[in-house]
Order: sequence, then C-alpha cells, then structure tokens
Amino acid sequence: MRGSSSHPQRKTVEIQPIKGGFMFKILLSRSVFAVALLMPFLAHSSVWENENSWSPQWERAYQNWVSENWTKDYFNKPGPFKGLKFDCADLVYTMRAVFASQNGLPFAVNDPTGGGRLISNSMSRFDNLDSNARKRAFVKYLFGVVSTKSIPDDTYPAAVNRTTLSSGSVLLADEKSHHSWTVRKFLPSGIPYLLFRSRPAKTEMFRRIEYPSMGFTFPNGLNPERHAGFRNFRSVSDLTKSVWNVSGYSLEQYQIPYDSWRSRMQQKMAQRGESAEEMLSRLLDSACRGSEERVEAVQEGLNHLKKLDREGRLCMNSSEYDDFSTPSRDKRLVGNYEDLVRSYQGLRAQGQLGEGKYAKIATGLLFGQVSTGYCDINVPGVGRLNLGQVIAAGLERRFSGNPHDSARARWGFEGQGRRAKSCPTY
Repeated sequence: MRGSSSHPQRKTVEIQPIKGGFMFKILLSRSVFAVALLMPFLAHSSVWENENSWSPQWERAYQNWVSENWTKDYFNKPGPFKGLKFDCADLVYTMRAVFASQNGLPFAVNDPTGGGRLISNSMSRFDNLDSNARKRAFVKYLFGVVSTKSIPDDTYPAAVNRTTLSSGSVLLADEKSHHSWTVRKFLPSGIPYLLFRSRPAKTEMFRRIEYPSMGFTFPNGLNPERHAGFRNFRSVSDLTKSVWNVSGYSLEQYQIPYDSWRSRMQQKMAQRGESAEEMLSRLLDSACRGSEERVEAVQEGLNHLKKLDREGRLCMNSSEYDDFSTPSRDKRLVGNYEDLVRSYQGLRAQGQLGEGKYAKIATGLLFGQVSTGYCDINVPGVGRLNLGQVIAAGLERRFSGNPHDSARARWGFEGQGRRAKSCPTY
C-alpha cells in the first residue's frame, strides 16, 4: 500500500579511529541522508487506496451510479478512462472497476492465468505512474487477461427480483456465443436496458432494450453449468469459493421453462405491464439500431479489404477475420427481427394490435416492405434501404458475415464473390 514503508530507525555505527575517519563519517552520514530522502519514492503504490468497504449501502450506491452514469458515451467523457477501447467482456469488468476506483473501494477478480491468485487494485506494478495513469493502466491490463470465459469465476447467478437483479448486474451468453452485456437498469415494464460492445474494440457502447434471443443466449438450453444468464459480481471474500457457496447464489432463473423464459423473466421484474405500442416501439427501435450498427461493422470490414489491397494481400488472417466477420452480430440481429415479427403476429391474433403509430409502422415495414419514414438506412455500396427491406434480407438468411464479401453480398443482394470463395474462413 502507498505510504506503508516507515522511516528507517536511526542506528549508531561504531567506527574505530583511523586516519581520515572524520571524512568517512561525513560521507556515511550523507549516504544515509540520501537514502532516507529516497525511501518515500521507493514505496510501493496501490492502483488506488481502499478507503471504504463494500456494504449493502455501497452496493445501492453502485446501482444508482450505473443507472445514472453508465451511458453509451461514458468513455468519451473527461477522466482517466477517456478514449479506452473495449469489447464486451472488458466492459463488464470496467463497470465495476471504475466505480470502485472513484470511491476507494476494493476491486479484485480471479487471475484467469491460474495459480489461485487475485488481480486487485492493491497490485503495485503501476506505481511509477501518477494516480489517474495507474487507474487507466490497471484497466487496460484487465483488458488483456479477462474474457467472457473468466466472468463465471468472478460472478454468480442471482435470484430473479428487483432487489437481487438491478443496475450493475451482468447478462452472460453461453460460451458458444461468447458475448456479454452490462445492465444499466430494468424498465418499469421489466425489460432490461443493456449496454455492450462487440469486436473490434471501440470507445462507444451499443445499447439494447430487450431480452436477447434464447437461441443466442442459451444455445445449449437453460443449463446452469453453461453459466449463461443474469449474474452479479462476487464480493472479494467470495472469489475463491465454489459458486454454490457464494452469498446470494440462486438457480431460480434456470427453473423457468425455456420456451417462456423471457416472458416469465419480464413478469418477475415488472412493476407494471407493457402496452402493445410500447412493445412495438421497443422492438422497432432494437431492429433499427441493430441494422444501423451493422452498417458500421460491415463498412469497417470493407475498409480493411482496401487496406489489404494496398498491402498486396488477398485474404485476412485469422485475427483480422475474427475482428471483421459478423456471424454473431447477424444472429443477434436476426433474432431481433424474429421477435418483432412474432410479437406483431401475436398482438394481431389477439386483437390487441390497435391503430397506434408503431402498429402502423410495423404493418408497413413487415408486410409492404415500404418506406414509412421510420429508420430508412443508407448502406454504402448498396443504396438507401427501408427497414422492411433489411428485415426481409435478414429473415431470409441472405446476410453474409464473411468479411471478404462485397457490400451487396454482405447485405444479401448478390451471391458470394470470388474473393470470399478463394479465402479461408475461421
């Protein structure tokens, strides 16, 4: 800990009288004085000092902070973490670490490299930096070691109610999907407001207001051994325990039938019902935002192809392919489209669709595939598309996640190109 070194005790050095002894005593005194001056600078500094301890009151303060401050542009704001680039797992850990650093609270996670060690704010490897630089360096260090695979060791599955699940909780997908979301809050209707990021790492978060599709979150079913579902951070004292011995551990969410999991979760977390117009507005918003984000992701891949051309390379390596391919993103997005269609059809079958604004928009997009003035999308290399056209391409599985494909192939308006056929997939 910073300042833990005490001043050395004064010692008497016996020196036998010899010729020049007086000068030797002066030189020795100066050396001791120099070392004494240097000692404070040699002291090991923690990343930040623990001035408080986690308690129910601090957990509530954490939840309030996440709800009010954890916005998609958080890392564009001034402070020691401005401009950091992260992926989904990085974001999960950073949410907790940032709050702890601001409030002098302990932060620790299991070291994923093994050995039963912890990575904590007490580590002194950054003690050559000033306070803010230490915090930034520590978080960047975390980015290099944590992943969605490490999240289960640092969290636990919680019971389903608004006391146990709240702002600051985490939603983890099955390892097959290797994705995670941070929970900013739950809406009164019981729907989670999620923030996340995908590869490649960037500074701005994406947001979704929904329960992600079951096929993406739980591709192997509701199996607690797969670790998918809503989870909370463990206390430092619980990090080395078996998860079933962690305070708050509950398998309640895995006892809900798979086919009704999202609706039952929403009911358990709801303070009031969700109207048909609210539902359609939310689902249309998710479809729109996801489609717009795909434009950015696809364009990044196309831009990288131009970089390869300048370098005289035909194909991406495995790391590049992983960064610029979009199969997981496409699967999540198509799941959004399917939710919209399924909910629309259910409301219409039950006579609950109504004549509201979003009911009319959904009808025009899903059945006429015409521009309704809602979320027309400009796709470079393809042109301006209305959301209905994009949804149709996604539902018909025409999207290409292969980053070697052309823009038109990526969006499902032509088949796989020669380059994509020539290059390996990973």
